[in-house]
Amino acid sequence: MAREVFVEVEVVDSSGGTLLRPYHLWVFFNESNGGMRGSFYARNHYRGQVSDGCASYSATVFEDRNHDGLYRDNGICIDLTGDGECEEDGELFRSGALVRFPGGSYRLALDYP
Repeated sequence: MAREVFVEVEVVDSSGGTLLRPYHLWVFFNESNGGMRGSFYARNHYRGQVSDGCASYSATVFEDRNHDGLYRDNGICIDLTGDGECEEDGELFRSGALVRFPGGSYRLALDYP
């Protein structure tokens, strides 16, 4: 049994104010040891563009762990190869990481709720 669930969560922004943000979950139940065990994962993500001053790259933030609606600890995926995929080994960056773009290197300071 599985179902997509939509809720709104209250998050604190960088100014200390609160915002309501949509949060999409995939909730599922599997048989386990003669009973049912529930699990979930987030289906939310935010997509935009990042520029190094010479070119723009698709960028996505998503939660792959610690599902709390805040995204800060999950990093940002910057599609440096332009293949439309997030290659975690070379394109997923956490706050403080050095990103080497063709137009120069930049240290990330992720500032989002």
